[in-house]
Amino acid sequence: MDELKIARINELYRKSKAEGLTEAEKEEQKLLRAEYIESIRRNLRSQLDNIDIQEKDGSITNLGDKFDRKKEQIRKQALAQRGRISENMRREYSRKIAEQVISHPLFLWAEEIYCYVSHGTEVPTNEIFSAAWRCGKKTAVPKVQGAHDMGFYFIRSMKELAPGCWNILEPVGKPETLAEGKKVLVILPGAAFDKCGNRIGYGKGYYDTYLKKHPEYRRIGLAFSTQCVKTIPAESHDVPVEFVVTERGILCQSNYQEIL
Repeated sequence: MDELKIARINELYRKSKAEGLTEAEKEEQKLLRAEYIESIRRNLRSQLDNIDIQEKDGSITNLGDKFDRKKEQIRKQALAQRGRISENMRREYSRKIAEQVISHPLFLWAEEIYCYVSHGTEVPTNEIFSAAWRCGKKTAVPKVQGAHDMGFYFIRSMKELAPGCWNILEPVGKPETLAEGKKVLVILPGAAFDKCGNRIGYGKGYYDTYLKKHPEYRRIGLAFSTQCVKTIPAESHDVPVEFVVTERGILCQSNYQEIL
C-alpha cells in the first residue's frame, strides 16, 4: 500500500471522529482498511518465506513452511474434535446456532443469502435456508467451477440440488442464474475459526478466492465451539469473517463495520 492511501486512511479516521463520514466515505474506509491489513499480511508472509532457522537437532527449517504446518495441524485437530460431537449434541448445538443466525442483524438486513449446503459433520444449514425462504429472501448455493474457483447460484428448493464435487450437493447441470447481488450475506463453513474472524477452511481456497472478488459482501462463519481456537496464523490471501456463530454465542471481528 502506498503513502497516499495510508494518508487517506488517517484522514478518514480523523474525520470520522470529528464530524462523521458520508456513506460513500464509510465504504471507502472499509475497503482501504481491508487493503491495508492484507498488505501487512503479505509483507509478513514474504519475510517468513525468506527466513531459515536452525533447529536444536541441527536441521534447517524455513519459517514459511513451519507456518503452513501449523495451519494444517489446527485444521486436523479442529475437524477431529468436530467429528467427536454426538448426534444428540450436534442437533441441539445446531438448533442454537440456527436461532442466532436468523435473528442476527446481518441476516435481517440482507436481501440475498449465499449459504453453503452442509455436508458430513458441518453445522447444518437446512433451518437457515427455510428461514430465508419464509422471509422472502433470495438464496444461493456454491458450485465448483474449476480449480480453486466457484460461483453461487440461486435456488428455490433443495430439490434443485444433486451430489457434485466431493459428493456435496450442488445445483444440477449448468445453472444460468449466477448470483451477484448488492445486500448479500455469505454464510461460510470452516475447519477452525479464531476470535478475530480468521478462518481455516479445507485447504482448497474456494471461499477466499470468491470473497476476494466481492469484498462488499458481508460474512458470517458457522462452527461448533470446539472448532474455535485462540489464534489462527492468517495469510494475505485469507479473507476473515465478520462474525463466528457457535452454540455458545457469537464471536465478533474487532474491525467489524456497521451495517449501512
